[in-house]
Order: sequence, then C-alpha cells, then structure tokens
Amino acid sequence: MPCLTLRFFGPPEIRLTDGTALPPTRTRKGLWLLALLVLRAGKTVERVWLSGQLWPDTPTESGLANLRRSLTDLRKALGSDAACISSPTATTLVFDGQGVDCDVLTFDADPVGQLALYQGVLLEGCDEEWVFAERRQREARYIEARLARAHTAPPGVAYTHLKALLAADPLHEAVVRRLMELGGQLGRQSEALGIFRDFRERLSTQRLVPAPQTLALYASLQQTLRQPASAPVRPKSVERVHPRLPQPATVFVGRRTECGQLQNILLCEPLVTLLGMGGMGKTRLALRLAEELSGEFPDGVAFVELAPLPAADTLVASIARSLGQRCESLEDLVAALMSKKLLLVLDNAEHVLATCRALILALRQHCPQVVFLVTSREPLELPGEVHWRLGPLSERDAQSLFIECAGRAHPGVALEPEILVSLCQTLEGIPLALELAAGRLGVLTPGQLAERLTERFRLLAGRQAHPERHRTLRAVLESSWEQLPPEDQLALAQLSVFRGGWPLEGAVHVAFPGDDEFGALDRLTRLVSRSLILAENGRFRLLETVRLFAQARLTRSESEAAHTRLLQWLNTLAGRNTEDSQGHLWLSQMEAERANLRVAVDFAREHPEHRELSFNGLALVMATDPLYRLHGGIAESQRELLYFLEHLPDTHPEFGRAHWIAGRLAFLQADFVASRAHYDQAEKYSSEWGRIHVLISRGILRREQGELAQAKADFMESKHIWQARGGDPAWANDVLASVAWLMGEYEQARQLMGGVIAQNRQENSHIALASNLLWWAKIVRDQGRFEEEAAALYEALSLSQELGYMQSAAGALCGQAEQYLRAGDTGVALGLLTEAHKLLNKAPNVLQNARLQLALVMALRQSGQLPEAEKNLREALSCFLKAGIPDGLIHVLIEAGLLRQAQSAPAQATLLWGAAETLRQCHGFALPPFLQSQVLAVPNGLSFTEALAQAELTPGTMGR
Repeated sequence: MPCLTLRFFGPPEIRLTDGTALPPTRTRKGLWLLALLVLRAGKTVERVWLSGQLWPDTPTESGLANLRRSLTDLRKALGSDAACISSPTATTLVFDGQGVDCDVLTFDADPVGQLALYQGVLLEGCDEEWVFAERRQREARYIEARLARAHTAPPGVAYTHLKALLAADPLHEAVVRRLMELGGQLGRQSEALGIFRDFRERLSTQRLVPAPQTLALYASLQQTLRQPASAPVRPKSVERVHPRLPQPATVFVGRRTECGQLQNILLCEPLVTLLGMGGMGKTRLALRLAEELSGEFPDGVAFVELAPLPAADTLVASIARSLGQRCESLEDLVAALMSKKLLLVLDNAEHVLATCRALILALRQHCPQVVFLVTSREPLELPGEVHWRLGPLSERDAQSLFIECAGRAHPGVALEPEILVSLCQTLEGIPLALELAAGRLGVLTPGQLAERLTERFRLLAGRQAHPERHRTLRAVLESSWEQLPPEDQLALAQLSVFRGGWPLEGAVHVAFPGDDEFGALDRLTRLVSRSLILAENGRFRLLETVRLFAQARLTRSESEAAHTRLLQWLNTLAGRNTEDSQGHLWLSQMEAERANLRVAVDFAREHPEHRELSFNGLALVMATDPLYRLHGGIAESQRELLYFLEHLPDTHPEFGRAHWIAGRLAFLQADFVASRAHYDQAEKYSSEWGRIHVLISRGILRREQGELAQAKADFMESKHIWQARGGDPAWANDVLASVAWLMGEYEQARQLMGGVIAQNRQENSHIALASNLLWWAKIVRDQGRFEEEAAALYEALSLSQELGYMQSAAGALCGQAEQYLRAGDTGVALGLLTEAHKLLNKAPNVLQNARLQLALVMALRQSGQLPEAEKNLREALSCFLKAGIPDGLIHVLIEAGLLRQAQSAPAQATLLWGAAETLRQCHGFALPPFLQSQVLAVPNGLSFTEALAQAELTPGTMGR
C-alpha cells in the first residue's frame, strides 16, 4: 500500500503517499524540522526545544516565529501527508510514525536485522549542531550490529562485513587486525597490506602509530608475500647485489590524495607516467610511492635517476646498476627481469624519451610482471600508458611545506597567517618555489620576502643543497623552454598575454592567427603534454610563474601584436550579446574573460597615440557594459569609459552612445548631476534611434528625482518616435507602468506591466523579465495580491541567481524580507537582508544599497534593536540626501517617524510623518496601502530639512 516514504541515511529523500517527491520548502530548515520530529516519532516534543535546536543563536521569540513559518511551509509541502504531524497542545508537536516507511525508524528497531538500510551517514549534507549526536548514535549501533554479524559469519562473509565496518570507522584497530588475519587466510595478502597502510596513514595525521601487535601482523604478512613459489633461474651474466632506494633528506609533506590514488593505479596498471613541470615535486612523490609500494612487489622496487645520465646509451647500465645487477645489453636486462615482479621507477625521463620508449616496449613484451613508474615533463606516448598530471599543491599542503622548509632555514620563525596565505598563493603551490622562498627566511623576514616576490626569478635561488637543475626557478623553466621548437616558444610567449585562462577560440585568434581551430588544438596539446599549460574544464591557463617567464621572451613588437589581437577578439566576443534566453550564456562567457578584459583595456589606455586602439578600447568598454552592470564592477566600467570619452572627438559615430552609457553608469552611482549632463550630450549627438533610448534613460532619472510628469513625457515621446518608425506598440510600457505605480494608478500599472512580462516570456528576455518581475511584485502587493507578490519575487530571485544578476537578486531578497516583516517574522527577514547585503558587496550599487539599509531599519526596529536601526537610518538618509531622491526621502521620514514612535517620542513621529506627507503631495507620489495604515499622514507644512532638525536627524548630526 502506498505510504509516506522517508530515507534519511545518506542524502535525504522523501516521497509522498502519491509517489511524488516532497516539493522544496522555503529553506532547508523545514526538512531538518521534519527530521527532528521523525527521530522522536511518537514522543511529544516541545516547540521551544525545537526552535532552540534549529535556531540556537536566535532569541526565543524569534526562534518560535521562525518555527511557525517553517512548520507552515512543511505542512504545505507534505499536503495530505501533513496529518502525521499533530499539535496536542499549543506548545508541543508529535510525529505519528504509524504507516510511514522510514529507514531510520526501521533500523533503530532492529539494527542487526536491518543492516542494509544503513546507506550512509544520517542526513548527509546537514551541518546543524544537533545532527552530530544523532549520527554518532546510529554509527555506534551500526558498528555493534556489523561486529555481531561478523562474529558468527564464515570467513568470507565476515571479511565483507568488516570491510563495510571499516568504511564507517576507519580508525577501529581491532577491525583492521581481524581484516588482516582474514586476508591472510583467504589469500588476499596484498589487499590486507593495503588496509594496514591506509590505517597507518590515517593515524600519522593524528601523530599516532599502530599497536605493536598490529605491526607484528603486518611484518608477518609481508614475509609471507615475499616468499617465492620456487627459486628463480638467474642468467649466468648476472651478479646479485642488494638494491637500495635513495634516502630523501627531508620529510614528505602533503599529496595524500595523490599518493592513495596512484598506489591503487600502480597495483592495476603496468605503466604510469607522472607528468608535471620542473619543480612540481614529481621525484619526491615517486620516491614516496616506491617506499609505500615496496611490500607489494616480491622482487622489490628499483629507482633509476635519469637526470645525471651523460648519454642515452647508458640507460640499460643505469637500470641494471639500480637493480644490483650487471648487464651488458638490453637482451641481458630482459633476461634478468623476465621472471621478476618489481616496480621500476624511471625518474626525469624527458631528455631520454626515445630510449625509454624502446626499453619499456621491450621489457613490457618479455617481462609482464614489471610495473613502470616514469616521471617526466612530457608523456612517452606508449600504448596503455596512464598519464597522471601533477598539479600544484593544495593550499593546505603548500602552507605545510612552507612551514616545514621555513623551520629548517630559520628555526622558530614566526609566520603570521595572512602573510603565509599570501606567500603560498603568490607562489601558486609550486613545491620548488616554496622551498626556495622559505630558504630566504634566514636573511629576510616573512614580510620582506612577500614584498620581493615581484622579482621571483631573481629571488628564488637555492644553494648546494639543491640539484643543479633545481638551483633556481629560472633554471627549471629555461630547461623546459630550450626543449621547445621555435614555433612553440613563440606560441607560449604569445599566450602569456592572457590572464585567468582562455578558451580554444581565444588561442586561435591571439596566438595562432594562421591556424584553424584543429591546428591550434594540436599545438596547445603539445604544450599541455610538455606540462607548460594546464587544461581545466574546457579552458587553458598558465601558472603565473610560467606566464611571467614566457612574457619576458616576447619582443615589444610581438607583445603589441598579440595584445592587439586580444583586444580585437574580445570585441568580437562582446558583440555577440543577445537580449533573449541566451543572454546568460554571453554573461558567463564574458565573466570568464574578466581578467583578459582588464588586460585589453589597459593595453588600449597605454597607447593613446594609436587612435584605432583607443577606439577599440572604447568599443570594448561599451560592449561589456551589461557585464559590469549585472555582475558587478560599475565603478570600474565608469572609470574606463570616462577615460576613453575624454579622448573621443565629437565627430566619432559612437560619441552620443558613449555619453548615453556614461549617463547610465553615473545614474547607478547616484551621481544624478553627471548623469543628466551625459544624457544631454547623448541626445545632442545621437541619431533618432539613439534618441529613443536616451529619452527612456532620462525619463528614469527624472522618475527617481520625483519629476513624474516630465518622466512620463519622456517615456511617451520615446514611444511615439518608436511607433512612427514601425516599432513594437508595447515599447516603454514597463517604465510607464513604474510611473503609474508611483502615482497610485495600480490597475493601469498592472495592465501595462502584465503585457510587458508576457512579451518578455514570449521572447525569452530573461534579464528584462527578472527586473520587471520586481516591479510587478510591488504593483500586486499594493493591490493586496500577496500570493502573486510572493510568486513574482521567487521567480525573480531564481532568474537573477541563474543569470548572476546580483542587483536584481538583492532586490528580490529585499522584497521577500519585507514580506516577512509584514508578517512579523523579523528573524527570517534579517537573514534575507544579510544575504542581500553580501550580494551588493560583490556588486556595489549606491541606490539599491540605500533601499536595503531602509529595509534593514524596518527589521531592526521591529526586532527591538533600536540603536542599530538608528545607525542604519542615518546611512540610508545620507545616500538619499546626496542623490536627491524624494521617494527615498519620503520613506526615510516615514521610517524615522516609526522609529521615534518606538523610542517613545510620538510628537517627533507626527512631525516627521507630516513632513513626509507634504513632500509626497509636492511630487505626486502615492503612499503604499500597507504604510497608510501605520502612519498619521497629515501635512504640516514643515520642509524636509526642518523635519530632520526637529527629529535630530540633520546632516550635521549624522554619526552622533
């Protein structure tokens, strides 16, 4: 019979009785509320306790309000299944588990019999404080049940149970020992040894070691595995000598993930090449792998250093010597290794690749049990070869290595966390660079070292302790550079103009202008194979160290040519902007090239003598204006545009459009004087088509300045010109709707905006739709259509997040917060406003920040945080005063009155509200209905300045 199905082990999954998945609740708190109730099925749970668990840092009243909201959302999502949650009293809740299929409840009733239900940790993905105790309880029951089953099961079944148990509790030493014993009995010695090594590695991270009996069992298994079935037949020409691995002078740091994965690969694959640029730590990692895997190969591990070889023809002798043997030819070596099961490590093979290929092919054909681990800057390109590219150290490993090396150079040196992070990020996690830099701490302070990293190639030099090829960072890169053919050297140098990576298309235009896409791909692949370029998620990039080295190899003319092609390509890319649903793809593409845009614009600015470059720079700044407006960077875009505009003659065909864009950017910075001046210039120098857009923008400016009649006139004039030229009759209806709303003509605003939104949907104009939905939410709110308001805000937020449209997303969050404030739920409202504030920090917008501050005042006032509300009110007032936005000032006066009322100053509140009403009537704004019910709106003739003075909110008292 169908029933409510709950799966809480692993990622939560809930199916309603009708088989559908639980619809998403407003927040994850609704899901965690259900989990808390289910885990106490049949028991009465106090609401106060639930709110304390779910909102531990929130005052009790706010927590209970949050609980009520989440409970409402949860019941709505559950639909008819909500009957399983009842409220016996006003302060308690109960979950009825009868007839519910819940994995946790079934497991709790019979852990031994229901082991299969434990599919992962309880409520995977939940990081609430209360969940950890619940997890520990179930993990303990699971472990007990597994041990009970393993105790009575046959060896093979017991081994399976214990392996599953070890996955849940990797540090259970008794389980490790029993698995090792069973592995020996079942002929799985290698696997048992691997279990021990994983266990030992985990203990080492906690500075612990295995117990003596565990170590003794490991030694016994190793001895058993190394005993050959029969004595090998040795060729007469071989003299046996005991081989040894080189002993590293320092401890091994980091690379735990790489070690584990490579060990598993080497136990399955016969040929693995560890690839990476010089100084990336390939040799040290190969030595570590050789040490760890020594017990897996009965005939041992041989390490052959190829870097010091004087000539390729000594390779056979070097390998034989590392094996403790003497062989005169490849045939002798094949004969010596034919029956061996060993790991052969060939280190630094890039300069003898051809000889290595021939040797490995011969050995693989006749010595099937020999496994090869090769380190090289480029692959061997042999059949069956596994390429493992070794990248930079993780941030944590880089810091650990730097601390270790710093301690040797200057014992007791103090490393401040900020400087340590900065050093490791600048050095990009390159092990050699970290070691060389740390070596300088004997004479430099960490701060002095960080300051000098701009000259990294002169700074990063070692002493006799480093091999000659790793004595300096420059030497490492020069050895790779010298192995490149001239055409690849030039390509690498030209690619150095990119910052932050590039796509294949960018490489074709900038570095390979004479090649087609496939030719460029071949050349990029060669550079990737030589470990000089990184390929990541469909893009390519250079480590900054490699980029700086390659950039220094460009002549001035080559650099200018490459930068010019970069500027041209980015203009081509920017010109593909669309207004439809593909607009977000364009935004994503341009966002990925943001660092390259900076490079191209800077290049154009640095060459004012080349007018064509300046014009191209201007074109790029104008074309990418939507990126900076939607994703953040308005001030940067405005600064660059004004620079180019200064040098642009008024005869240039883009002069008017440039001023129009400059006006829009100034408007978003709340500089209305500059915005109006730019619009005047734009109207003067624009064609009739351009004037249509200028009129719309100037009308929006006038709307914000409270000139509603003039704004409407601008919008209507733009509409008439558009229609006279055969344009869409719906042109300008969105801005006309905004004026109608401000004037209280709600039904007209609804009809106009409804048609625009329908058209946005039909044309897939997602960016315009996200913005217009915010206006729609205000219109339907003031008509009392609150469900439509909520739906519009939800859709606007989803669209804005998909587009990366941060200002619109912040506006939607602000609207949702105001909804919760009207419902009295200040806790949720404050959370939403905090999230909106974070978005605006990434994409500053002066006007929107002021409106956000005003919403925050409302939330702080309602939650009783009056001093904080006062502080934010002054910040909002400062912005609205500076910009001269009467609508914003009216709302500041109203909110100031509500705040004074809460501060027991009703006389001041009345004065403020009266001044707000005077200002409102002066400009023709309508007061939203929900505010009309809160304030005493009687005009008193006080000017705005007089009202502020009466309420002690004059600019002179700001910050008091």
